[in-house]
Amino acid sequence: MVPANDWLNFPVSSRLHSIFERLADRHEIHVIRYPSPLWNTPRKSKAIVHEANGVAIRDLSLYYALNASNHLALIENILKSCKIDIIVFANILTGAEAALLGKIHGVPLVCDYLDHFPESASSYYDNQFSKSLVQGVVLGITRWNLNKANGVVTVSKSFANWLTDSAGVRNLSLIPNGVDLEVFKPMERNVAQERLGLEKLKQKFVITYTGTVESWYDLDVVAQATHRLNCLGIPSVFQIVGGHLVTQNNNRFVGFENDILQTGFVDHKQVSLYLNASDVCVLPLRKMAKNLTRPLKLLEYFACGKPVLSLPNSELEHEYGDALTIFNSAEELMEIFLKIVADPLVFSSKIERGYKYAQKNSWESHARRYESFLESILRKKVNNLNSNGECEN
Repeated sequence: MVPANDWLNFPVSSRLHSIFERLADRHEIHVIRYPSPLWNTPRKSKAIVHEANGVAIRDLSLYYALNASNHLALIENILKSCKIDIIVFANILTGAEAALLGKIHGVPLVCDYLDHFPESASSYYDNQFSKSLVQGVVLGITRWNLNKANGVVTVSKSFANWLTDSAGVRNLSLIPNGVDLEVFKPMERNVAQERLGLEKLKQKFVITYTGTVESWYDLDVVAQATHRLNCLGIPSVFQIVGGHLVTQNNNRFVGFENDILQTGFVDHKQVSLYLNASDVCVLPLRKMAKNLTRPLKLLEYFACGKPVLSLPNSELEHEYGDALTIFNSAEELMEIFLKIVADPLVFSSKIERGYKYAQKNSWESHARRYESFLESILRKKVNNLNSNGECEN
């Protein structure tokens, strides 16, 4: 496994972590771990973790570039000494190294296309020249990786369409993000607030977003709508759960400081309590190619039985449209808030449908689907060997 980030320290249990930690109960999973000074939230792993040596640098793009030779040597050593049957990668540059060595050693490759890599990588740059340069380079590497892969797994139909129509991918499996149903489940609002020590929120209308403050989420519009509720005399708070208390994007909330509550980093298992302590959850994805996905947080919102309000998003509306309430502006969002304040059960049918969607998308069920896809690729390899008259060790 060549993951997209630090397997043990990345603050949120990633998609691949949620799947392959479950598969580690019945398979031998080897994972490369990149040391990072950005996070310090160690978790245990059932996988066999291989530490990547090298210099830990805060700039991840620079980190992968400067440590490429170390990663190449580590992957080579794992392939030679651990009898690897298949490689799964979700990293741009280190994934390319794994793809190169996989082809050399005859090990099948699967690319997990969990994000629209070119746009995602360039989103951290403000300068248009830098943004275009990064996007072009990453697109080239991504196409090379996809061409080398024996199979590709992706998270949304929009990504699947791009992969087949523009990137020429033929062996594709759509396995969306899932949810841990043991952790994310409904709870009485007052009980959750008491467990968190947030009794001060009992008399307030609580709007919640989980995750870090990123440029591809339009949190401004939610802050504006919350502020307008408070101006109308309806005590409200926009609760941002996760991330850092101080970020480079906080200046966007100037004038709304009294309307916002930032929790800072929260253990992922505690996120369920914050969701249940809320009246409504928001998913304000901006209109970008990389956002035509199905975020982890959406199914967590659904699983806790909360109404979910979203900016227009063709992928989400196609898959979960009957469980979402769409808004286009702060004005529309405030009007929806007012409906919920007047009648907390106004969207009860949508809440019920969202809950059913969550029940159908557990991480355990997605882990079994992933396992089946990997096994199909291995069977194809065996069949090819047999048809060529070769013997399998």
